[in-house]
Amino acid sequence: MKCTQCGCKKFIKTSFSHLINVGGWDVRCYISETVNVFACLGCGHLEFFDKEMPNKLAQAEMTFKKCDDELNSLMQEKNSQDNTIKELTEKQKRIEEELKNLDITVREQNELTEKHKQINNEIDDLVYKKRNIDRIIEQATKNREKANAEVQKLRSLCIEED
Repeated sequence: MKCTQCGCKKFIKTSFSHLINVGGWDVRCYISETVNVFACLGCGHLEFFDKEMPNKLAQAEMTFKKCDDELNSLMQEKNSQDNTIKELTEKQKRIEEELKNLDITVREQNELTEKHKQINNEIDDLVYKKRNIDRIIEQATKNREKANAEVQKLRSLCIEED
């Protein structure tokens, strides 16, 4: 490794004081135990290395993938319910057309009316479930965005040298 300030390749491992002075203000700074601090012997610049960074990035990417998979699954479920509602609505319309027929018996009319009510109840249940899924999708979207932000933050800390 070499110093990002002067290019010197000589470092000494050191400890880091938790109280630093920034612009005339004393600021308390907390550093993870996984961070190693090295001082450049050429200019005294401190370099911080987190040996857990690859694990943190991998964990963040895994969390993002889980959130993404969950969101995709919820969207598929929502689409499936939309299709089922559409099919049931079409079925209802066919029953309504059959009920307009003057040649059906009272018994057939009662059966069709009962079937129409059942379908209506099924649609109401699906609409209720769909509203719940919409709320869950909203939360899953927020979780996915948060996980993506964490991945992007960690990736931005990684510098590739040519």
